[in-house]
Amino acid sequence: MPGFTGYIVGYGTCNAEGVKRANRAKNYLVATRGLNVNRIVVNDGGCLAQLQVKLWVLPPDIKPPTDESGIISPCPKCKNRPPGRRRKYSAT
Repeated sequence: MPGFTGYIVGYGTCNAEGVKRANRAKNYLVATRGLNVNRIVVNDGGCLAQLQVKLWVLPPDIKPPTDESGIISPCPKCKNRPPGRRRKYSAT
């Protein structure tokens, strides 16, 4: 659709997971579906209890809607997991 822009909004909790997933969606649309990278905008939607990504395809004269239902503010601090340890096996 000429002139239309895709807005990908990512909602998540820890470590900007919503934006990371939204960027993955953008990369998919560009690399696999052949969309113009300049016509896709990624936005951080805020903190939700569950990861969610929304895509809005809008004409140039319409601003993307803001959906704040369920947004958690302030976002709770996330517990950083320590890096996983590999278990060592002995050959006995």
